[in-house]
Amino acid sequence: MFVIDAYTRRLLVKLGLIEGNEKYQLLRAYFETVLDPSPVLYNEYHALIVRHAKEKCVNSMACRHCRVESPIKTG
Repeated sequence: MFVIDAYTRRLLVKLGLIEGNEKYQLLRAYFETVLDPSPVLYNEYHALIVRHAKEKCVNSMACRHCRVESPIKTG
């Protein structure tokens, strides 16, 4: 199963993909639908989200890098 945690939620909110109050099961089901069903892939994908969050994110909506790096327009 894909892990949804604070890092995952924070990144998805900053990218404008979710509002942040979505149910855990809904977000988990989404990841498991779009990714191949592989625990190795789930772990790697989640590890990359955590690494990104720890290296680049701050706990503030003022974070600029995601707005610059993402092709998704936010705010």
